[in-house]
Amino acid sequence: MPAPRLLIIANIRGGRRARRFEAVLAHLHDHGAETEIQHVRTPGDAAVFARAAAEAWAGGGENAPTRLVVAGGDGTFNDVINGLDGALMPVAFLPLGTANVLAYELHLPKDPGALAGVILEGTARPAYTGRVNGRLFILMAGIGIDAEVCERIDRRSKAVFRKGAYVKVTVDRWIAYFPRRYRVVVDGTVYHAASAVVTNAGHYAGPFLIAPNASLDTPELHVCLYLTPGRMSVIRYGLGMITGRLSGMADYKVVAGRDITIDADDGLTSTLDGAAADPVQADGDVVTHLPAKIGLAEEQVLLVRR
Repeated sequence: MPAPRLLIIANIRGGRRARRFEAVLAHLHDHGAETEIQHVRTPGDAAVFARAAAEAWAGGGENAPTRLVVAGGDGTFNDVINGLDGALMPVAFLPLGTANVLAYELHLPKDPGALAGVILEGTARPAYTGRVNGRLFILMAGIGIDAEVCERIDRRSKAVFRKGAYVKVTVDRWIAYFPRRYRVVVDGTVYHAASAVVTNAGHYAGPFLIAPNASLDTPELHVCLYLTPGRMSVIRYGLGMITGRLSGMADYKVVAGRDITIDADDGLTSTLDGAAADPVQADGDVVTHLPAKIGLAEEQVLLVRR
């Protein structure tokens, strides 16, 4: 049986992540895998590398890669699926990010040897994706305070302080909080919310469940609506998420749908710091601004699972 050929798109920041990457890489080599590593240096590199990888895979040949491995965070994976743009090349995830929501969604092992085993021998199965204003996402698209945090997080601080950087920026945005209202239309039904996350996955911010019935394997998006504005509501929702009580809150609603639009409620939403419109994050990075058109995408991703 020929040795597996892995093309690895690596976005590595920080010594701990580099050590983890090297540990998994050593196990891959121990199992006879041939690897080619392409390092992400600037934004957009991962999408370019993925597009070229898909072309090489489709072309076949003795030196063509058999699997693509994304070594980075959820944002790097987002860049990759946008580069693939529907090409069904098998893609495995080596989580090196801050939240690694996709790793929780796929139940990936933390042990380097076990993770290497999944990368090499896991089953590649199709997963659904979503689109927000033309941009693919695998996990979620969100507006409100979480998108503000994503817009203001510094890449260098995130690499050094990891979750601590998110905590600091979240506190800063909480202090500067201005109550906003959004008009969210789900399959024709109108809702009004202080914040919203349209998710293709059950998890959020790592291990926390916000949409228990959402799944990458289901052709349906779930819209998580935070109905009450205010600083104290932000704290309540955060505590509810951490303690697993979010779904039981009377002013938190999850609605399934496929065709979603989000815009500011006229007269109730101000722009942020003079910006043209509120930011929208997808898989942890700001990719567009309101108004947002979100829906289930035709493109799927061939995800390597346990």
